[in-house]
Amino acid sequence: MSNRTLILSILAVLFFAAGGFFLLNLLFLDAYRMPTVSTQQLRVAEMARDLEILHETVTNTENTDPATIRPVLFRLKEHYETIFGEITADLDPLLKNRFADYHTRIWPAMERWNAAPGTGEIDPVQVRSDLKALRKIVLLAAKRLEKESLAERRGAILRSARFAAASFAVAIAIGLFGIIAARRSRQRRDASAAPAEPPTDNPAGNPPPKEHRREQLLLKRYRDILDSLPDGVVVSDASSGRVQFINRTFRDRFAVGQDQIGETVAALAEKSGMAIAEPGKLTAHDTVYWRDITEVGGAVLHLVRDMTEQDRLSNRLMSAERLISIGEIASKVTHEIRNPLSTIKLNVEYVADHAHDLSPEELSASIALIVKEVIRLEEITDRYMGMVRYRADEESPSRTPLRDAVAEVTRFHESEFRTRDIALTVGDLPAVELGIAFNSFREVLLNILKNAWEELDRRGAVAISGDIADGKVRLFVDDSGHGVPAAEREKIFRNFYTTKPGGTGIGLSHSLKLVTEAGGDIAVTDSPLGGARFVITIPRG
Repeated sequence: MSNRTLILSILAVLFFAAGGFFLLNLLFLDAYRMPTVSTQQLRVAEMARDLEILHETVTNTENTDPATIRPVLFRLKEHYETIFGEITADLDPLLKNRFADYHTRIWPAMERWNAAPGTGEIDPVQVRSDLKALRKIVLLAAKRLEKESLAERRGAILRSARFAAASFAVAIAIGLFGIIAARRSRQRRDASAAPAEPPTDNPAGNPPPKEHRREQLLLKRYRDILDSLPDGVVVSDASSGRVQFINRTFRDRFAVGQDQIGETVAALAEKSGMAIAEPGKLTAHDTVYWRDITEVGGAVLHLVRDMTEQDRLSNRLMSAERLISIGEIASKVTHEIRNPLSTIKLNVEYVADHAHDLSPEELSASIALIVKEVIRLEEITDRYMGMVRYRADEESPSRTPLRDAVAEVTRFHESEFRTRDIALTVGDLPAVELGIAFNSFREVLLNILKNAWEELDRRGAVAISGDIADGKVRLFVDDSGHGVPAAEREKIFRNFYTTKPGGTGIGLSHSLKLVTEAGGDIAVTDSPLGGARFVITIPRG
């Protein structure tokens, strides 16, 4: 039995079930709601009519011939007593007693009146009242008999409906069971009739053909998704280092084929000219690439992304920022060089006017003051020019060993920490190289350490540590100072923003520019030492 036949059989059984339940609803629910009249209800209704006739007869006795009354009374009494015996057996005790009480009061009086109608031996008013009360009792008995009859009839209908529904459900279950049993029997017959496959074609542990097809379909879908990505993707085995998959983007971009699958990652790198085993930024053939490596479930995912356009936009943005900085610097420099220039001007004018009157000592003092102010001007210009200089273009692209660079900076400024009684500790740093020039990194680290010892002033602690996260190196510089409020953590990296007396607001903004040019970032958070933690993130070299 095929899947299509099985589905059609089950749908047929379900359709049969729906139709059967609909018919049951029509048959039993309509019968349940249909009002019925039993034989006892008809007899009680006849008794009520007899009592109504007796009531009219007694009421109209003065205008009726006695000869015509006696046959009517005899017939009514005989009919009444016949019905009375049939219905009183089914009444409840209270209603039966009331019925019998009025019965014993009315019929003796009616017999006396029947013997001599119109003689006055009975009270017509009392007889009419008793007849009226008896008729109400008869009508009440009729209602109770109707309710009991209806309850009994509905109970019988419900029992019949339940039995029919149960029988119908059993028939449906037997039909479904028969369909399933037939399918299993067909599968067993097909399995016994199919020829046995050689052990080499289906070794133990292989998934069944259906599951294998499903896995192949999923694998093809994943391959199609990876082929549609705009980035180059190479998947290799983590243990053997051999290539397992190369997506279409990588093949087209670097002119390699599927024949490289099964080769080592190093062989693929040599063939394609792309060192995919090393993460980070790489420029090749006027194209900027970003390489990333991720290990997932025993496989290594090599991602090669074309960052040429992003790099171009980043350079344009940095150029725009430098132009803005130049405008800010122009106003700042104008303000700062005014005082040294004024001092130089005054001393030059003084020497020019009194050159013949000045002694050699006075002349030397004036010239020394001029030289001092000139040196001050050089420091100001050097400080501000460093903010807009392209370090990446001027410095050597050689990589910077993290441990050596940190050791040199801390060793050179160790006396500064010792003089201020600040405990400087350097933790276990990863043995990696940074993708930033040595002089730029030294300047960045020195600016942050300088901020730390100026914040602490006297006594305290500074700690340097690092790790690797997401293919980038993170360097942590912690201090035990007062920290940086959350509202100022972004402002401190702006040009000329400072909260320190005598500060220029240049160090951190310049450090951020240097790190940004290298593809990194600087952030500040709370430190475990109680102060500020500067996090310098730089790509690996």
